[in-house]
Amino acid sequence: MGCQKEIVKKIRGKQADYVLAVKENQSALHGEIKEYFEYFDER
Repeated sequence: MGCQKEIVKKIRGKQADYVLAVKENQSALHGEIKEYFEYFDER
């Protein structure tokens, strides 16, 4: 689908909403996102 960074820049430039998939091969980012949602799930 191309470079996600460039796609996100275009979407954000239009102030639109978006969702990006993060796979486990992006271990640091995936881990941070998982911890974020686990934190709020526990509340």
